[in-house]
Amino acid sequence: MISDPIIVVILVASWAFALGVLILVIRWVLRTRSRNAVASASLQCDEDGSMQVPVLATFTGVAGLPSLLAVASNNLNPSLVIRPGSLTYRVTMSRSVCLQDVATVSVQTTLGTTTLVFTFVGGAFTLSAKVASPAVAETVLTAYPELAAKRVYRA
Repeated sequence: MISDPIIVVILVASWAFALGVLILVIRWVLRTRSRNAVASASLQCDEDGSMQVPVLATFTGVAGLPSLLAVASNNLNPSLVIRPGSLTYRVTMSRSVCLQDVATVSVQTTLGTTTLVFTFVGGAFTLSAKVASPAVAETVLTAYPELAAKRVYRA
């Protein structure tokens, strides 16, 4: 039995801290799962042919480097809207690009994440958009044949 009151206080405080961290991690996992479910269910084209792609995060990377190395990211208010002929996205600020300026599109799937990676003609940067599932990425590419034609399969 521990008789020193300081040690007892330290032990109780460390257990309380560990329990608090565990509760925060569980809340984050549950919130992420619910966001993924909502994002998967809300994918549709408008009457003008535009699609508001539900993205969980957007990243700007350097062309030629792996998409894990991001220069900028946005998981608070990301946006990806694809219209016939243009692509509008927000990482740090909103930007619009012609679909003709998209050089390649790839779908990267890793442990529980699916990312659409767009590289641009003559550009030094890439756009990576984290989507909820591979089905969302396939739906986007199926809806826009001009993007599907630029798809690159990576091993």
